[in-house]
Amino acid sequence: MQETILEAFEELKAETQKIHSEETLTDWKNKAVNIIVRVYGIDSKPEKQINALSYTWYMDGGDNTSKRKTQAFNLMDGLIKEINRFGLPEKMILDNDKMNINITQNTNQSTKINLSLIIETIQDELNGKQLKEIQEIIQSEENTENKKNKIVDKLKKFGSDVATNIVAGILTNPNIYG
Repeated sequence: MQETILEAFEELKAETQKIHSEETLTDWKNKAVNIIVRVYGIDSKPEKQINALSYTWYMDGGDNTSKRKTQAFNLMDGLIKEINRFGLPEKMILDNDKMNINITQNTNQSTKINLSLIIETIQDELNGKQLKEIQEIIQSEENTENKKNKIVDKLKKFGSDVATNIVAGILTNPNIYG
């Protein structure tokens, strides 16, 4: 797992060299946030640092893309060194080692389901912004029925196949039952 994450971070670091405009900065940030959220979680410090890389156009016709390219490169370089030095962040260790739930069926049989696979499937289908919107609903809504309705509405807005793909991905994953 650590090697795969480091490989993805190295790719992001290399892709900083392609940042030369507002559009390429935005593209890089979107890709970086999607990967960072998978590793560090939503609203993590690295995600906030990436989102803070903003494009500025100057009156003289210049811009700050060169500075943002350097900051993006240094951010990814720092994250790579941190993982090499200290290992994966605690969030990843918790997700992989402890994110299991037990469901007791009416027949008193116990089935262990790997929750991290469910979370991973959801992350595969949604981008960082969509994940953040779902997380905000989960955290802000007190009433369970209202929360469920709002999540269903939000998933419908993301596209007709999103919810179907999430459920299909969960049910067809051979590792779901541990």
